[in-house]
Amino acid sequence: MTCEAAERKSLTLLREWLSPGQLSQYEKDKTFETIGSKTGKRYRIKQGNQQNVFELDERGQPVRGLCFVPFGFLASGDVMLAQKIALETDEETAITVALPFASGTGPGRFVRLVARDARRVRFFQGFIANCLARVAQRIGATGA
Repeated sequence: MTCEAAERKSLTLLREWLSPGQLSQYEKDKTFETIGSKTGKRYRIKQGNQQNVFELDERGQPVRGLCFVPFGFLASGDVMLAQKIALETDEETAITVALPFASGTGPGRFVRLVARDARRVRFFQGFIANCLARVAQRIGATGA
């Protein structure tokens, strides 16, 4: 499968998992919002593979960026779906492993913080692998 085909397939799967409201947001500006499972905070996920998750304030403005991604080289739709599932089902773990970054107005303004905690990285890799396995199992169960 080519990279372009994998990207198309991943975005199709993402769209299937978005709620009608999220899908509307995504179709409009390639972002969607989700609610954290523990705190009820809102997060915006932008199309992309990294530095694309933002915690929002009560006005919908970014407070901080959160960088957490599955292990491996995945298409953007798969990354965004894993981020959505992580925040909606185990927000606390997702936030624990996320690397915060300044949520400025553009990629050039992002200040990445360095994390050296290999234990967090290994845990998150296992967490995302389990999430993706559950997604694959559910897709197989529905015959899609």
